[in-house]
Amino acid sequence: MSTVLIVTMTTTVYSATDGGAPETTTTVEADRAAGLLSIDDVAAYLGVSVRWVYTQVRSGALPAMLIARSWRIRPEALEEFAASFRSG
Repeated sequence: MSTVLIVTMTTTVYSATDGGAPETTTTVEADRAAGLLSIDDVAAYLGVSVRWVYTQVRSGALPAMLIARSWRIRPEALEEFAASFRSG
C-alpha cells in the first residue's frame, strides 16, 4: 500500500494600485510522492507564460530535470528561484 500526499502551494499577487489588496491567488497541487512540478504548474504558480518558464529552464536559471520528455521542477528549486526575484 502506498500513500500519496498532496502539497498545495499558494501565491497571492498584491496590487499597488488597489492599496495592496490581493488581486489574484493561484493554487498549484503537486504530487508529494514524486515531489516534482510540471512546467504548467510552475507557470501557474508564478503567474507567467509557459514559454517564459521554458526559457528560464533552457537558460539554466531555473533548475529542472527532463524526465520522459517532460520537464520537472523540484518545489524547493522553484521557491529559491522565486525568492531570487523578491530579494533583488
